Amino acid sequence: MLDEELDVIAGAAFVPGARSLPRKLLARLAVAMMVVTATLALGGLHLALAALLELVGWAMFSLAMRSGSDRWRLRSERQRVKTDGTSLRFGERTVALSEIALAYVQPDGHDGPTVCCEDARGALRFQARVPSDAKAEEVLAAVEHGRRRRRWRLGLRSELVIGADGIFVSRLAGARFVPWSRVMGIDAHDGGMRIRVHGEPQLDVTPRARRSAGQTRDERAAALLLQLRLAQAAWKKDCVTETTPTVTERLTRRDRSVTAWHADLLRLDDDGNAYRATPLRTEELWRVVADVAEPEETRAAAAVALRGRGDAGRLRVVAEDVASPRLRVVLERAADADAADETLAEALGALDVSREGAGPVRRVAP
Repeated sequence: MLDEELDVIAGAAFVPGARSLPRKLLARLAVAMMVVTATLALGGLHLALAALLELVGWAMFSLAMRSGSDRWRLRSERQRVKTDGTSLRFGERTVALSEIALAYVQPDGHDGPTVCCEDARGALRFQARVPSDAKAEEVLAAVEHGRRRRRWRLGLRSELVIGADGIFVSRLAGARFVPWSRVMGIDAHDGGMRIRVHGEPQLDVTPRARRSAGQTRDERAAALLLQLRLAQAAWKKDCVTETTPTVTERLTRRDRSVTAWHADLLRLDDDGNAYRATPLRTEELWRVVADVAEPEETRAAAAVALRGRGDAGRLRVVAEDVASPRLRVVLERAADADAADETLAEALGALDVSREGAGPVRRVAP
């Protein structure tokens, strides 16, 4: 929960079109001036004078078009910001947390970092300057209410999903999931960033500018780079190393068919009906499901083994943080008591298309 005074930025996010009004007016005046000059030239105005007026009009129009990133027009107001788990309130405005599709930190070396919240259409719903990165993370945690999966729009039908388990990029040309365990480094590169992947081609990502919010492509790239590095650092911190080799071995598919693997996982219960010696305890399975360092196959198998042991809501919470579409489908179906065993087995089979996150993504209906 959050309840404190912050410098809330008032601008395009709260008064649509206010910042762009001078620019639009200047552009319209420039166009009108060029049209009138052309008309007068046809009516006998001196050619040199007409050319000069046309040049002035074109200069005004170019100036208007290039003034989209006038950040100096942003003004901040000291307001009390509150969250209650379902909504964000500041001043007289209220934004439902469910409407916030993306929350991130915009680096700023002068006035401190800025916390930005966007809806699914990419419109800014909230901006506030904070004194430090630590305070920015505190505000993000309150706004996201525990969520860690974040979506970034990269362009036409193209987006990047940052999850607790890795990165998922969807483009017109195809989709690709890269687990954090294979990410060797993230570097700024040519207005975007380059993600170096162990044993696989590197991944180049370039976010688009948001002129309406006064954010250039470089500023968006800096914010995305910070988000990726924070997510990778969180993954390293959350890696669990207590899972014993025996547990992992019993969950791994190995050479079994999908049907046999699925049936064996459902028999790994606490009552002794395991297909080997002793059953796996519920807490051991939860440890595997929550361990973002484990392969997708192992986490999915642990989720299936947990089916019917209660606490389906906890599985849904884990699924919310997952960027891999295949693993997320398995977690969601394992949490759904009404899902048929056949659909769960189908989702498990989709994991075999690419173990360790490599290869093309096969679409599986949620």
